[in-house]
Amino acid sequence: RCGYLPVMDRRGTDVALAVALVVLWSSGFVGARLGTEAATATTLLAWRFLCAAAVLGLVAAVRRAPIPRRGVWRQAVLGLLIQVAYLEGVVTGIELGVPAGTAALIAATQPLLVAAAGPDRTSVRQRWGLGLGLVGVGLVVAGDLGPGTAPWWAFLLPAAGTVALAVGTLLERRWRTGSAPIESASLLRCSNC
Repeated sequence: RCGYLPVMDRRGTDVALAVALVVLWSSGFVGARLGTEAATATTLLAWRFLCAAAVLGLVAAVRRAPIPRRGVWRQAVLGLLIQVAYLEGVVTGIELGVPAGTAALIAATQPLLVAAAGPDRTSVRQRWGLGLGLVGVGLVVAGDLGPGTAPWWAFLLPAAGTVALAVGTLLERRWRTGSAPIESASLLRCSNC
């Protein structure tokens, strides 16, 4: 439990959403690898963002949850860091030949970066969990680790994307935006903020 996140209820909705998040997030690296065979990373991400904006715009229109003007700017900054910079770095790196498993392992260091740079102290149990999580990712992607066909500098792209995600996470904690992710979509329709 983190003070900046609402507590999950143990009913089916939150559990189902958590499972869906893990499955969709984890499959993103495979999707990036397959998608960049047919289109550039920027084109692939543009279509992804357009589809997501359409779905979230519809949800925001139905929910009609207003968001203050300051919240719009904060959500825009967070979106640029957590979505655009992170995904562009990872997907472009994969497009340039960084193996998807290597990109996933680089991205899996994000919780470690947040723990190291964040204001909160981590307990021994949390550090063990972070370490085990990184080892788990390493085991899962072990068959896809290596230099691939990418030039050395292409590995800096997923690393920079991961740093952007960590910075966005720390900013979100600091700003305590107070709006749930689905309500943040309201910025798409907020006309009188």
